[in-house]
Amino acid sequence: MTKRTLGLIVVSTLLVIGGWFIFTHRQELKDRYVVYSTDISAEAADLAESLELTDQAKFLYEASQTALQNAAEFRSSCQGLEKQNIVLGCYTKQRIYVYDIEEKQLEGVREVTAAHELLHAVYERLSQKEKTEINQLLKQQALQIKDGGVKETLDLYKGVSQADFFNEMYAIFGTEVDSLIPKLEQHYSMYFEDRKKIVAFAKNYQQTFRDLEEQRADYDSQL
Repeated sequence: MTKRTLGLIVVSTLLVIGGWFIFTHRQELKDRYVVYSTDISAEAADLAESLELTDQAKFLYEASQTALQNAAEFRSSCQGLEKQNIVLGCYTKQRIYVYDIEEKQLEGVREVTAAHELLHAVYERLSQKEKTEINQLLKQQALQIKDGGVKETLDLYKGVSQADFFNEMYAIFGTEVDSLIPKLEQHYSMYFEDRKKIVAFAKNYQQTFRDLEEQRADYDSQL
């Protein structure tokens, strides 16, 4: 075998290996490019700080180009997703959009929304094997859910595909359920330093919503 032939074989082999690596790591390479070539707003960065994310989660938060938006911007960014019961945030085209609510009564709603959408970004990047394992854990957890509010939220998504339903369970359980089975808790700890802080935010603003609904019902009764 001549040196030239050997050289061509080596080059061809390297090209094949390089192509295989790019194909199998294309999502990671894309995420890294986005993180290193773009910046999120100061407001979005402050929101990330309040979530106490792990380094892995911070990376995906930035890779998703998380943005806080006013009503008009939010409607434009999340247009067409209303059928999925999206109200305060959405994850679309690998980007996170959060409706920038500033009412003090709803303190924590932006944090929970951002964390929820971030978990959609996480779930999308899990391998099929990882999704299968996580889905089994989600099924186990679903059998233990006693919180009526969480059950009502899950009911909103019963019309979606099974894959989308697992995706929603993954985001809901991670941000709204305070007590999880150990393996799920361990999994979410890869993304949140203190997940129960997120749950506390959720319970706070959800109670506000319930109080407002009771007031509305009382006013209707008086009328």
